[in-house]
Amino acid sequence: MSSSPRPETLRRWLAGWSLRARLVAALAGLFAVVGLLTGVATEVAVHQIQMRQLDSQLVAAENRSRGFPARTATTTHHRAVSRWRARPGRAPAPSPCAFGPPAR
Repeated sequence: MSSSPRPETLRRWLAGWSLRARLVAALAGLFAVVGLLTGVATEVAVHQIQMRQLDSQLVAAENRSRGFPARTATTTHHRAVSRWRARPGRAPAPSPCAFGPPAR
């Protein structure tokens, strides 16, 4: 005899349950599966995010120990604006930085 019940045995066992009980059991099982899948997906996503964050922190620490300047979004923006200002025939510089354009 196999470990799983035969379909007719399962049908006879469920036949004693009311429709409401079968629906509640089905919904409880569905919610359990959805909750499990959500938990697994969240765990995997958080793990990947934390590993990327740790990698970037380790690279930043390595760069600091070697004497390289830190590359932040602000310094990258200032470099881009400086390159833009060096172009001939330019229009006024856009300022997406929240702190305003960099000092000249």
